[in-house]
Amino acid sequence: MPTEIDEYTEEGDAQIPEVDHLDDEEFLSHCREQLDDAKDFLENHLAPHRSDAINVYHQKEYGDEEQGRSQYVDSTLRDTINSILPSLLKIFTSTERVLEFMPRQPEDEPFALQATDYVRHCLNESNFYNVLHDAMKDSLTVGSGFVKYFYEYAKEVEGYSYTGLDDDTLAVLMQDDQIEISSIDSRPIASGTDMPEEEMPMIHDIEVKRRSNKGKFRLECIPPEEILFNRRSKGFGDSSTDLIAHRRVVTVSDLVSLGYDKEDFIDFAGDTYDLDQAEEFYARRPEIHGKEGLAYQEASKKLLYTELYIKCDYDLDDYAEVRRVCIAGPNFDKILMNEPVNDFPFVHFTPYREPHDVQGAGLYDILRDVQKTKTQVMRGMLDSLSLSIFPRMSFIDGQVSVSDLMNVETGALIRMRSPDAVKPLTVPFVGAAAEGILNYFSEV
Repeated sequence: MPTEIDEYTEEGDAQIPEVDHLDDEEFLSHCREQLDDAKDFLENHLAPHRSDAINVYHQKEYGDEEQGRSQYVDSTLRDTINSILPSLLKIFTSTERVLEFMPRQPEDEPFALQATDYVRHCLNESNFYNVLHDAMKDSLTVGSGFVKYFYEYAKEVEGYSYTGLDDDTLAVLMQDDQIEISSIDSRPIASGTDMPEEEMPMIHDIEVKRRSNKGKFRLECIPPEEILFNRRSKGFGDSSTDLIAHRRVVTVSDLVSLGYDKEDFIDFAGDTYDLDQAEEFYARRPEIHGKEGLAYQEASKKLLYTELYIKCDYDLDDYAEVRRVCIAGPNFDKILMNEPVNDFPFVHFTPYREPHDVQGAGLYDILRDVQKTKTQVMRGMLDSLSLSIFPRMSFIDGQVSVSDLMNVETGALIRMRSPDAVKPLTVPFVGAAAEGILNYFSEV
């Protein structure tokens, strides 16, 4: 009788072949090269335009102001964005269901309803309204708004204090593996009794820390200066997009809570924040530029953390796949994580798309000339009004007290030796002639 061969056993006992992949240093070098090019594209091409848009939105001075003349700056861009934004948000937030799953078959109806309720719950928990508001406002201002969606697992530490606990309650708390007692103060319930001290019931005041691993769906509006992408990208959903990276400044504590070993990145932590030098960040928040103090503890020190999603043939099978690569350091120095993922978890908002280009146009591109023209016209009108109300004065040198003449207080006296020693240089108000131009640009 022939012997049966257990093919399943032979397959099960066979060794799993090792999969070829890029060398770690070679892969890091490739990632660094791609990131450096994307960073150069951002800083030299996108950032100057965006920072100009932010300055115009915040009515910053243009730099051509003259001392003693009107410093007025028009607010057309800001007013237009703030008037459009509520109606845009209303489209997505005026109903209880932002989106709805439709059943294909009658028996799918309860599952579709459950999916709709679950997505609604996730959006509410992830602060959907504020995220959408910020992304739309970014896109209207600078032409691009970015939203990142992901499911995050993180270790959380919560502190609690309890007073007046008896022995049994304290014992229950001590049995919980997630609770760490940081301090305890015990004292007898009653004093002045003949009961031995070791038998006397006690009450306890304690402080505890509860450590837990929590996961939740998150939406986050990313500041445009934190997003990098390759310069040939035609859109985040297009095959021309080879990489999208989110770089941000985090604390040592943040990375430890995500499960990283502190020793892998502590050398890159410090008190300087690379993104503070970004042109867009400085335009948006000049008041905090270089104003933060030194970190008091190691856990509060900060470093640059880059979450890179890159399309490459990492396993050398001639097919490019998307990988999530987490890198620490200001110069993209060390890989902390490298894993395959399905897609880029980013959404790009732009109000006016441009063909074959990821960067669209914002309202700044449409209204910047209008705002600049209205600013110049309004400054001229205000200067003309000022000269007509407060005209320049001519006087005969040596016949007038100059200090009295410089005193602009209402009703102030001017000492002079002859009646006609002082004369106003009357200038008529001509600003009314510019009202038509101002009204024209206001209606554009």
